[in-house]
Amino acid sequence: ELHEWTLDALRQGLDVVRLKGGDPFLYGRGAEEIEVFRKAGFAVEVVPGISSCLAAPLAAGIAVTTRGVADQLFVATGHGMHDTVPREIAPYAPGRTTVYLMSVSRMDSLMARLRQTGFPEATPVAVVERATTVHQRVLRGTVADIAARCKAEAVQSPATIVVGRAASALEHSAFSGDLPSSQSSCSKYVLGRGAVFAP
Repeated sequence: ELHEWTLDALRQGLDVVRLKGGDPFLYGRGAEEIEVFRKAGFAVEVVPGISSCLAAPLAAGIAVTTRGVADQLFVATGHGMHDTVPREIAPYAPGRTTVYLMSVSRMDSLMARLRQTGFPEATPVAVVERATTVHQRVLRGTVADIAARCKAEAVQSPATIVVGRAASALEHSAFSGDLPSSQSSCSKYVLGRGAVFAP
């Protein structure tokens, strides 16, 4: 239906922008949409986006890779075919951070599968709800208890799940949020890559 609306607008000579949160090619069906419009004879321009698998942890003060903590990053969806948890779960590795997208409604079954696959019950987990918005919340727990915590706090989509030691490595020194009042007049150190913009 969405494709038909979009094709109708294009046939009328209009420019169409399909704005998605994050990376349109990471579980975003971007490739499928490009195929539809190219087959219909329309040019497609893609504007790269930053996936929530990286942006959400960053907004919550979680470094998905940190020397001595995690040197691998694995990204998966918890939303398998026919509304099931994917059959193949990456095995536990102490130095790996695993980020699950589109998974919060399947927390119970996902955490059960992780335990069955060999994840220790004490493995840290952070859930970042509505990342980068004024409504952002971060819940922390373990593979054993995070599902119950999310249920008790009524966590809803969109939420990003971060599993592994990186989820708690900077918990008490998070780099997002306000400075203590005693430091509020301090200069700020801004860390980033790419272009630098002066205020």
